[in-house]
Amino acid sequence: MTLIEKAAKTVIDVCMAVRKGEKVLIVTDRLTKDVGQALYDASEKVTDTTLIVIEPTGLSGKEPPKEVAALMKKFDVVLCPTKYSLTHTYARKNACRAGARIATLPGITSDMFARTINIDYKEMLKLSQKLADALKGVHRVKVVTNSGTNIIMEVKGRRVDIDSGLIHEKRGFGNLPAGEVSLSPREKKSNGVIVIDSMEDLAEPKTKTYVKNGLVQEVEGDKQFRDKLWKLKNARNIAELGIGTNPNAKVVGNILEDEKVLGTCHIAYGSNISYGGRVKSDIHWDAILLRPTIWFDNKKIMDSGELLL
Repeated sequence: MTLIEKAAKTVIDVCMAVRKGEKVLIVTDRLTKDVGQALYDASEKVTDTTLIVIEPTGLSGKEPPKEVAALMKKFDVVLCPTKYSLTHTYARKNACRAGARIATLPGITSDMFARTINIDYKEMLKLSQKLADALKGVHRVKVVTNSGTNIIMEVKGRRVDIDSGLIHEKRGFGNLPAGEVSLSPREKKSNGVIVIDSMEDLAEPKTKTYVKNGLVQEVEGDKQFRDKLWKLKNARNIAELGIGTNPNAKVVGNILEDEKVLGTCHIAYGSNISYGGRVKSDIHWDAILLRPTIWFDNKKIMDSGELLL
């Protein structure tokens, strides 16, 4: 069995706990079809499985074709290895509401798939749960980095999500590879500066975004990135704070993996509907922050990338 085949089997047997008699849908595209095919082959050995290949949507957070969105609601398990993320879409949310349990794999590559899926999920869950417990009752989160990030986000009352990779319950949802604790800051309640350390080709490293009342007010360092934020509806919204917990993930320039790296955090722009927020956008773009120092209210929980829990 190759590493990719082993990882696909882990997704079906461990992450999704697929059972005989369930209906499984794989939604992939021509840029990620190798992983989609591996998942299909592994799932087909267990139960009835359908593979659909769509054209890349072109933007993370953009809705898939309507017929695909409708189909997603008719399956017990949906796996989405696609170039651009379907995580923060109504198609994904509505399929979960209809009863499907779903994992999205936006930007997945064969190398990443083989390396980051086969981990000790119980140990990662223990660490993630510690972080989530530490967030309970917290009013504000402050993030500072050596590259210049200094931002305070109000999070009181917001739902905390654990991306454990174990998606066994009806209507469950997660990202694969897994490994983060995340929430959406309260709308209009983030203030400070975000200096992007890594963001694929979406923004140049060291790009600064100045945030006031939950919205980016100015961008310094990457004019094209600024133009995109002003052109796309609600793209300037501060949508998410996430903290990575995957021990096998490393910073490779691919957001799907980079945001899961233990010792990093990320702050996203755009849609926050997947976190119970009220802002819908065609994008959800994660800015990776390296070696952050993080406070939950007045308690320092990470120091230059080292967890203190």
